[in-house]
Amino acid sequence: VGGPDAPFRSVIDNVRIIPGPIPDSEPAGPPILPSPDQLYVSSSAALCWGTPGSELLITTNTMYSHEYQLVTVLDSDPETGLITLTEGLPLYKGPDGLPISTMANDPRQAVEVALLNRPVVFEADDSPDDDLMGGHLIFYNTPNVIQHLEGVEIVNFGQAGRLGRYPVHFHLCEGTPSSIKKNVVRQSNQRCYVVHGSQNVTLEENVAFDNFGHCYMTEDGSEHSNSFVRNLGAHTKKAKRLIESDRGETDDSPGIFWMTNMQNSFEGNVMAGREHYCLLFEVRT
Repeated sequence: VGGPDAPFRSVIDNVRIIPGPIPDSEPAGPPILPSPDQLYVSSSAALCWGTPGSELLITTNTMYSHEYQLVTVLDSDPETGLITLTEGLPLYKGPDGLPISTMANDPRQAVEVALLNRPVVFEADDSPDDDLMGGHLIFYNTPNVIQHLEGVEIVNFGQAGRLGRYPVHFHLCEGTPSSIKKNVVRQSNQRCYVVHGSQNVTLEENVAFDNFGHCYMTEDGSEHSNSFVRNLGAHTKKAKRLIESDRGETDDSPGIFWMTNMQNSFEGNVMAGREHYCLLFEVRT
C-alpha cells in the first residue's frame, strides 16, 4: 500500500502483496493515501482484485491480532493500480493510534493485503448442534497419485477435537509430488493446511485467515522435503477444543507455522497476527 510516487509492494499473482526493494532511508511524513477509501497496489493486483464486491484482508499493523481490517472493492483502475473501496479505511487505529504501516511510511513492516475470494467455494453448513463442526478435505493414502488443488476458497471447514479433520489434509501420501496453490482457508474450526506422513508437497501462495489451532503444519515429525513458499497466515487463535491424543496436542498455544521436522523448506512466508506464536518448531521423532 502506498502512493503513486512511493515504493510499494509488488504482487505475486492474486494472493498477497510482498516486500519490494527497501530504500536506504525511509520516506518521511504520513502514509501517502489518496483518500481513506482508496489504496494503491500493483497493476496486476488491481486487474485481478478489481471485481466489485471482492473482499480484501488488510492485516493488523499493531501488536493485536484482531485489529485486521476487511474491506470491499467498489472499483479499480489497473493502469494506475488504484483500488476504490466501498467504505473509508481508518488511517489510524489501535489503542496507541498507530498509522497503517505502508511501504511509504514503514517499508520494513508494511501491512499485507490479500484477496479472500476465489472462483470456486467449498463452504460447510453450520451444524445446529456444534458451531465448531464443519467440513473437512483429506487426500488419503494416495502414494502414486499426484494431487493438485488451486484457486479454491474453503470456508467453515475443520472439526474441533477430531483427529484428522482439517480443511486441507495430506495423510500418508508418501513421496508423490503434489501441490496446493493460491487457495484460501478462512473461519477454520481446526487448523488449516496439514501435511502428515507425506513428502514432496508444495504449498505455495496460499492464504489462511481466522482459524483455531495451528495453521500451516507438519504433524508427527516424519514429514520432510516439503516446501512452504510465499504463504500468508493471519489471525490464528488458540483452539477451543483439543484433540485427544497420547502425545499431547498444543493447539491451545498455536503457531501460524508449527513444524515437527526441520528438513522442510520455507521461503517468503508471512505471519501477520496470532494469539501465541508465529513460527514454532516443536521437533518430534
